[in-house]
Amino acid sequence: MLKIKIHCIGKNKDTYIDISTQEFAKRASHNIDIQWLYYKSDKRLLTKLKMEKNPLIILLDEKGKEMTSKQFSSFIFKHESTQIHFILGEYCGFSQDVQNLKNSKISLSKLTFTYQHARLILAEQLYRAQQIYIKSSYHK
Repeated sequence: MLKIKIHCIGKNKDTYIDISTQEFAKRASHNIDIQWLYYKSDKRLLTKLKMEKNPLIILLDEKGKEMTSKQFSSFIFKHESTQIHFILGEYCGFSQDVQNLKNSKISLSKLTFTYQHARLILAEQLYRAQQIYIKSSYHK
C-alpha cells in the first residue's frame, strides 16, 4: 500500500474542503493511505520531517514540474515502497530550509490556487492516480 503524508503549513479553516478531501482519501484507501498533517510554522514541519527515515519529499510549487494525471499516477506508484511526503506551503512560499529537504518539486497547474483549493485538487488527483493505477473507468 502506498503511504502518503500531506503536510500543510498554515490554517485549516474551510470545513467544506475538509469534507471533500477526506472523501477522496476514503475512496482511495484501497491502495493509498493518506494522512493530513497541519503546522502553524515550517519549523515544526522541519522537525517532523527530520525524524522520518528516507522520505521522498515533494514540494507543491507553481515553478515545479507539470505532469498529466497519468504521469502523476506513474510517478507516485513507482515509489510504492517509499513513504511520500507532499508539502503545501503558505502563500509566501517555502523557506530555504524546507527547499533544501525536497527531492522533487511539482506543480498542480500553471494557474494559481488558494491553499485550500490546492489541498482539494491534490486529494482528487491522488484518487485519480489510484483509479488510473487500477485501470478503472474514472479517468477517461
